[in-house]
Amino acid sequence: MRRLAARQHGIVSVTEATELGANPVLIHRLVRRGLVTRIGRRSLTFPGQPETWRMMLAAALNEAGEEAVISHRAAACLHRFDGFGEGPVEVTTGLAHRNRKAIGMLHTSNAIALADRCQVDGFPCTTPARTVVDLAASCSLAELENAVDSVIRNGGASVDFLTRVLARRRGRGHYGGPKLDTVLVDAGGTNKLERRFLRLCRQARLPRPACQIVHKRGTQTVARVDFDFAPSRLVVEVEGQIGHASPRQRQRDAKRRRELLALGRVVLPFTYEDVFQRPALVLEQVTATLARNSVSSEIS
Repeated sequence: MRRLAARQHGIVSVTEATELGANPVLIHRLVRRGLVTRIGRRSLTFPGQPETWRMMLAAALNEAGEEAVISHRAAACLHRFDGFGEGPVEVTTGLAHRNRKAIGMLHTSNAIALADRCQVDGFPCTTPARTVVDLAASCSLAELENAVDSVIRNGGASVDFLTRVLARRRGRGHYGGPKLDTVLVDAGGTNKLERRFLRLCRQARLPRPACQIVHKRGTQTVARVDFDFAPSRLVVEVEGQIGHASPRQRQRDAKRRRELLALGRVVLPFTYEDVFQRPALVLEQVTATLARNSVSSEIS
């Protein structure tokens, strides 16, 4: 039991202990003598074992039944969404287990489709896309934006895929759809700076650029750009608050911009301060550059 617990965040389920030969009477004696400790009804650990967040996740899964998965904020933490740390223990299980006593917060669902399940660090968990849809019902708008941007940055889902998952989850008993609709309007970037730039473009009725586009020369990758306004030649790069301060980073940035220029692209770089504090200047420069570098202007 100790060896098994060492591989499972310090937890052994009562079922596993029974399979190892510990019948209910023996388990009761071990608990009474202080050789093992119960967590809930269906999990065992050993005295002196530190109680960690992951231990409680494992115990919550045992308590909720075989079909249970880590979900909501706990799943967001496992998926490493921005702004979601270890905190609430949340699991989702089928309606058949809705009356079970829970460790942490227990959610129920009519069905947890195979397409909505994955494994993260050994835990059964809702997929990134399903996690975002679940979060929409309870988290703030800013938290939901962080979650969506994290999913896109990490490759967990695209905007189109999130939209399809949301469509599947609409209806009675499912909340948060309108909030997620609002967030998806300006989704496509990988952080709040890129989201802000997309919002500026939409509000100014500029063409929506494609995000995170790779430019190549033959089979060789030249650069991945933040925003590409094709068919115009304009590409836009936005730089965070920390930026590229070292000489090596600045040299690399200059090299990739020269290579993009050699491919016929026009590069407009903007800082965090530009996008958030000088949006009128950003829009003015983007609008003017688009006008000068559109396909129609070249033909005329």
